[in-house]
Formats: sequence, C-alpha cells, structure tokens
Amino acid sequence: MRIQSSSKSVKPPLPFALIPMTQPSQMKPLSGTWSTRPNTTPLHLLSPPHIKLSLRTISTTPPKTPPETPSANTSPSTSSPPRNLPHLTATSEIHLISTSAKTITHRQALAIGHVRFSNPDPLRLIREHGLKKGDVLAVARVAGIQAVKNTSTIIPLAHPGVPVEGCLVRVKPVDASQSENSDDPIGDFGGVRISVSVETTAKTGVEMEALAGVMGAALTVVDMCKGLDKSCEIGGVKVVGKRGGRSGVWGVWEAKDGDVEEAELEDRKGLED
Repeated sequence: MRIQSSSKSVKPPLPFALIPMTQPSQMKPLSGTWSTRPNTTPLHLLSPPHIKLSLRTISTTPPKTPPETPSANTSPSTSSPPRNLPHLTATSEIHLISTSAKTITHRQALAIGHVRFSNPDPLRLIREHGLKKGDVLAVARVAGIQAVKNTSTIIPLAHPGVPVEGCLVRVKPVDASQSENSDDPIGDFGGVRISVSVETTAKTGVEMEALAGVMGAALTVVDMCKGLDKSCEIGGVKVVGKRGGRSGVWGVWEAKDGDVEEAELEDRKGLED
C-alpha cells in the first residue's frame, strides 16, 4: 500500500484574539450545509477588504510615580519628639515619681465640671430645698473637700501626704439653655456647675486633688438626684488653671499685662457667686 503524503502545509490556528467575527452573509456552505465556524483564513487574504481588525493592548503594570522632590518653600519638620510617660521607667515599669530633688513652692490648681439634668424636676427641687435627702449643694461642697483630702487613696500614683492648705469648692445651680435668666446655661433642663480650687506648699502640684474634688462633688449631686433623674450626666471635668512649680503660671491665671491678680479676677467670673 502506498501512502501519499500531503504536500499542503497545515497552518496552526490563529489565536482567538486574531479571529475576526464573520457575518452570516460571509458564511460558505460546507458539504451542503451552512457552517457557523469562523473563517480562519490569514488576515491579509481576507475578502472583502472592508473588514478590519482592531487590537488593543492592556497593560497590567501600574504606572510608576516619580519620587517627590522637596520644594524650596518646604521647611524641615520642627516638631519635637513625643514625650515619655513620667510614671514609666526606661523598662516600662510603673513607679512613683521621685520629688526629692524638687523645690518646695506655693502651688495652686483650679478644676471645673458640671452635672446636666435630663428633666426639669431636679433643678427645681434643689432650689426649693425639696429633695428628701437634704441640701444637695451643701452636701456636695463637703464631699468635694473630702475627695480632695483623700486623692492619694483613689489615685494610685498620686503622691500621698500633700498638705492641703486651702480648698474652696463652689457648687452653683444653673438654668437651662432656653432660659433668658442664665449667662452660662447647661443643656435643655439646667444643671449644676462645680469649681474646686486647691492650694499647697509642697514639691508637687495639686491638679489631681482639684479634679478629685470636682468628681466627688459631682457624684454626690448625681447620688442625691438619681431618684428624680436617672439620666443625669457628668461632663466638662478639666483643669483650667495652675500656678507654682517648674511650669509656672498656666490657664486662667496666666498674667495679662504683667498683672496676675487682675487676670485671675477677670477669668474666674462665672465660677464664683
């Protein structure tokens, strides 16, 4: 038997992207039937010549961003590095800061806060002295002084034995924001504003004592009014002034035109009756 080899070379099929879409009018019958197979004729032999093939390349490599060059107007950063927490050693161990090398000076701190009511009954009964537990304002003042004297028992790293040489606690009822009689309103139903000033002559300040006094007075107001207002809340607790020690005068006691006493009287308006 003689095997006759075909002299026609078989071309590999074109990639799918190079196969043109054939219109139905260009389909030729194959063995008496219509074929839907696409024409695989090389592109340069296609007829009619009006059929064109457009290829689009898509890059998957993200564009390179040129490195930013420092501007001539840009100045180097002058921000100071973050300070370390003073109550942690170099090995992150908690310790009580030593004050043995500090100088004994007169120090004072002022802190404020408020209690806001969610209905009008507490403020009305406080002013009428109608609460069953008694005089809320008087008890809150005593509670604030007691908290100042016991600060080191509730704040673990506060220095014990700081001599409290003076403590002034003021607790004042304040009208609601819609009231025309209040210069410093609180919320929609009023509340109580608290200020605590603490003095000492020691090697450390009394900011924590002033804050503890505010919280002690505020918690007492909440305790005595919670039967009428279970949603009353404490807020705005912060130190607003201190003087003495290494940092000197700060906050409401900062000197204005060189007169500390005048600045104190001007900035403490609203905190005192």
